Amino acid sequence: MSNTVLASASRILWRTIRSHGIDPDRLFRDAGLDPARINEPAARFPVESARKAWALAAAAIDTPCFGIRAGEQWLSTDLHALGYAFLSSTTLMTAINRVVRYNEIVDEVITFDAAIEGDYLVVSYRNARNDLPDIAPLEDARWSTLLSMCRLAKAREFCPTAVELMHGELSCGAAYKDFFGCVPEFNQPRSALYFDLATANETLPAVNRELAEINEHALVNYLEQLHQDDFARKVEKAIAELLPSGDISDDKIADALFMSTRTLQRRLSDEGLTYKQLLESVRHTLAEQYIRDERLSLNEISYLLGFSEQSSFSRAFKRWTGKSPSETRKE
Repeated sequence: MSNTVLASASRILWRTIRSHGIDPDRLFRDAGLDPARINEPAARFPVESARKAWALAAAAIDTPCFGIRAGEQWLSTDLHALGYAFLSSTTLMTAINRVVRYNEIVDEVITFDAAIEGDYLVVSYRNARNDLPDIAPLEDARWSTLLSMCRLAKAREFCPTAVELMHGELSCGAAYKDFFGCVPEFNQPRSALYFDLATANETLPAVNRELAEINEHALVNYLEQLHQDDFARKVEKAIAELLPSGDISDDKIADALFMSTRTLQRRLSDEGLTYKQLLESVRHTLAEQYIRDERLSLNEISYLLGFSEQSSFSRAFKRWTGKSPSETRKE
């Protein structure tokens, strides 16, 4: 239905929230995320819900610059095989290039870039979704995580030469110098870390080419599977957009995707899926999100999910969850 993020990567936020004395499970559920899924290696969350969790954390945590310490909560298992491939790389240059190639596995809307500018290796990122702008803690957390990875691979005292941040300066500015080892430039047109090029090309102490290759192979396989799922997600998105109309069918979805119904059915069949399976999945996923929004009545939810009657929605919801919508809402 949307772009996604690796659920296990959200463990970084979960631990950060817990470190501030806040119940992370409750916050995740408020964002529409099932906290139990962060421990499923291949599970994925909708990017919108993941960003909402960061926004709720920013509202709940008193320290505005909590994101720069989020990376300290990172564990190598959080990023699928990317963490292990990074740590076993030959150089920081090689390790960072792996992030550039494979970050799509972690977050489908964030693309990292690495470029040589003079005597520096400059690492930056682009956000493909203008409707999901970064908040300051999330921007900080990306660099905090990457720098924590670099420090584990190279040396605890390792620091960038310069830091550029798109967000404005916060009240806890001194904490940035303490963490990065330099004073960042705020309100910049791009977000970037500058590393000394010679240092980035030095051999890392824990280099293990065989381990790096094994994990890179796992990353390639995961990425291929992710791309194979792209068509299914396009179909899910079209279903979600057409559901409120109440006039939805595989013919309508095929029209929305500019293809014949037969082509739609064949491509889904190639992935072991059917239109009815995806329709059921989309309705289930959206129902779980809508039921938490008390501003929506059960009649409105039924309409948004394309059911002609509330009783039809109630039967379907009980089939999905084992409970009625009203029982779930009371809980």
